[in-house]
Amino acid sequence: MTQELFRLIPNDHRTIGEDLHVVLKRTVVVSKPEDEVDLIRLRYEVMPLNYALKEGESQTVVSFQQRATLDAILDQTESTIDFSVNEADASLPEELRGGGVGSYILSEMIRWGQQQSPQLSVTPIRISTPENTGSGREAKLKAFFSQLGFLVVDKPGKGVFAAAQSIAHLKPYVNSQKIERVNLVSWGNEWLDNSVNLANQLREESRSVGIYKEQASSLKNKESSKVPFWAGVLCGGVFGLIVGLLIGL
Repeated sequence: MTQELFRLIPNDHRTIGEDLHVVLKRTVVVSKPEDEVDLIRLRYEVMPLNYALKEGESQTVVSFQQRATLDAILDQTESTIDFSVNEADASLPEELRGGGVGSYILSEMIRWGQQQSPQLSVTPIRISTPENTGSGREAKLKAFFSQLGFLVVDKPGKGVFAAAQSIAHLKPYVNSQKIERVNLVSWGNEWLDNSVNLANQLREESRSVGIYKEQASSLKNKESSKVPFWAGVLCGGVFGLIVGLLIGL
């Protein structure tokens, strides 16, 4: 199992104009002899990280509840590979769509399959249903799979399929203007530095508030101590006046 961190760069094809980070978890599982099949499954799990959504001068932390899982299943007996990524972009959280995640994962699956055997035949992938016929989304999917080397086939009443005679005909493609790999160590250090700076800022603010409270309390004590003092002076003056009058009599 491996995990990699990626940054999604804001672009015109995404609904959220913020930098987003996702962790891609990659696992490979081989079937057991008792399973009576000879399969290898490559799985990618997409785990988006929380992000801060700016609203004027305030910020709201947005968390993701939805995760996407995409598979490539290699049948070594039949010498075929099945990319279980039907409308992969639609399975992603809306904020990630158009961010290059789907194309990166599918390209990595293609590279992996080509390393296993360039002679693998590709199981056709349905990329659009009859309900989406003629839509803008269908046109984008056709262009996307064609760019990767798939042959796009329309089947009336069944939808649109992406097919390939062998995996050797496919061409991985990743748009580096949309997605980039992030070094976990440097990102972690940057996150730690930001956390330390924030903690120091909060500590200084807390210290300033404490000093202000002490000054306010001291001033309050001084003000309250003035009342008995002047009250004593006034009482002493009145008492002295009375004594003087008595002596004068």
